[in-house]
Formats: sequence, structure tokens, C-alpha cells
Amino acid sequence: MHVRCTKEDLLSSLTPAASVVESRQTLPILGHLHLSAADGRLGLTGTDLEVELKAECHGEVDEGGEATVPARKFLDIVRSLPDGTTIEVTREDDRIKALAGRGRFNLAGLEPAEFPRLELGEQQYQVTLPQGGLKALLERTSFAMARDDVRYYLNGILLEWTGTNLRAVATDGHRLALMDREVAEAPEEIRVILPRKGVQELERLLADTEDPVSLAFTPNHVRFDLPAVTFTTKLIEGRFPDYRRVIPEPDGNHLVADRKVLLQSLRRIAILSNRKTHGIRLAPGADVLELSAENPDQEQATEEVPVTYDGEATEIGFNVEYLQQAVGAVPTEGVVLHLWDPQSSCLVVPPDDSTLKYVIMPMRL
Repeated sequence: MHVRCTKEDLLSSLTPAASVVESRQTLPILGHLHLSAADGRLGLTGTDLEVELKAECHGEVDEGGEATVPARKFLDIVRSLPDGTTIEVTREDDRIKALAGRGRFNLAGLEPAEFPRLELGEQQYQVTLPQGGLKALLERTSFAMARDDVRYYLNGILLEWTGTNLRAVATDGHRLALMDREVAEAPEEIRVILPRKGVQELERLLADTEDPVSLAFTPNHVRFDLPAVTFTTKLIEGRFPDYRRVIPEPDGNHLVADRKVLLQSLRRIAILSNRKTHGIRLAPGADVLELSAENPDQEQATEEVPVTYDGEATEIGFNVEYLQQAVGAVPTEGVVLHLWDPQSSCLVVPPDDSTLKYVIMPMRL
């Protein structure tokens, strides 16, 4: 293998490919990238056996072939080079040589045949979406995913595609995020769970544009085809809980606030909340919402937020971090909170919009 690339071209493909490589691996080969040179292009593939990302860049290929290279070391070398540098990469046995300006770098590779690939199986169906639409679905719901929960099906996002409606749902058992998006009609009903790492990589890869991304589904994987990048992730097996049962109807006490004002107040109140429970109290009144918190050091914080409220006075405890994330994810200037009683969940929504919903369970304080 013998190929030349500019730093900028190589780095644009090397960075996403290396991002899926874990710093700690059970197999040495998983710390490497697979390189393949042919037809004026250099392909770089990284994997952790759950996700796989292949990126391509333009290059002058004098001799095609395959190789593997330590991902982090190669990325650090290329990233530190001066802009405009041409990098020449060759393989000699299992050694990878990179020549860049006056620099000579000799890296230890492994046998390319040992590099693992995700076995996709037979493709069931393929659909195309605007990148920005899918990115918005993931970004406005992913914060509610569970982290390392024994209920493994909660450690990801449910994508539910029915007709022309694509829905994303995430929950950790204490709060829930849901968003709907009108898209092209699916060939049949699709219901899959994307894992946390797959979601995080997609949020980085997708652009906030109308440019298309193609999704190809197999029984256990989904592949995302983007310009110069192909990203594949395993799907989480298991049955996602019936989330519809926990979403209340918007018929509770109706509180409307300026989203930025409320969010800033929540951030200040959170400073003196209990570091273990993160609990605060919400006490809505006729035209004001009182926020209060205290901690084991006997420190207290109280702040009033102007609101419009049509219910009876009450007092309910919530996790302030959950409230901050939900209110912060609402894309409108105003935000609506539907409140019931101290034993009932809170429903957070944008004004006059039923496509975005956040449900937060109450806390005992």
C-alpha cells in the first residue's frame, strides 16, 4: 500500500473513524483503524464491535492495499502536523510508515485480515431522511436515555416509524422525552432501539441541513449512509416499555413561563440543592412560581419567576437537573408546565405544539 493525502483531507476522515475506537479494548486489533487504498481513495474504518464507522478521503494511490494502524497515535500525529502538509503512508509487512515534511513516523500495525467487521445480514428495507430532521429528534430526546441500566433496553433511543410519522422516545425510568417528526412514508412499521454510543456518534455526524441520510435496516443492525461516511450500529434487542401509559394528558394546572427566565432561575437554584438528590420545590401561585432548595449544610435558595398560572396553589418536588434539561430542550421562547399534585408527574411542552413532550416524575422532599 502506498498513498498520499493532504492533512486536511486525511483529518476530516480520520477524526470520525477514530472516534468510535475505545481507549480500553479487550482485543489489541480494536485499538487500530483499518486502512484500504484503491481508485484514488483511502478508506479508514474503526469499530468497537457495537458500532462501525468507515470514512473515505481523496488520495493519490500509487499502490493499493490494506493495513491497520494504531488509531490514537495516528490521529495525534496527523492532527499535530502543520496545515497544508502532504502525508505519505506506506505499508511494509506489518509496519506503517508515515512521511510528512521532515517527519518520519514508523508505527506498528497488525494483520489486516484480523480486523473484525460487523456482520449485517440481509437488508430488510431502506429509507431516506433529511439529516437535520433526524439530528433534531436525537438531540431533543437523547439526554433522557439511561446510562448502564440493567434494563439494557433503556440504554438507548426507541425509533418508531409509522406511516409518515417518525417518533423518538428515551427514558431512564425517572423522566421521559418524546418527539415526533413528519417524514417520508416508511415501507412498513419500523420499531428499533439505537444504543447510546450509536446515538452519540450520529449526533456528531449528522448536519443540521436538508441533505439526505439513507438508513438501511437489517435484523440486528442499521446502517447510515452519509457523504463520504458509512456508519453502522447494532440494535438493542429487547422490548421497550409501553411509554404511552406514563404520558399524561395536558389537562393539569396550566403554567406558562418565559423559557430563558425559568431556565436561568433553575440553574441558580440548583447551586444550593442537595448534591445527592438534586431536589427542589416548585410552588406555583396566581402569577408567580416560587422555586426553593436546601441542602444538608442548611443552605437555602428561593427565587420567584413571573408566570401565568390557572390552577390552585400547590407544592411539588422535582429533580432540578431533569427540569433544566427538559426546559432547555424546548425550542420556543415560552414553555408550558402541566402540574397536578405532589404524587403526579409534570408534563413539559412548547406552547401549542404536541410533537414534543417531556415527562418528569415527582420527588419526595
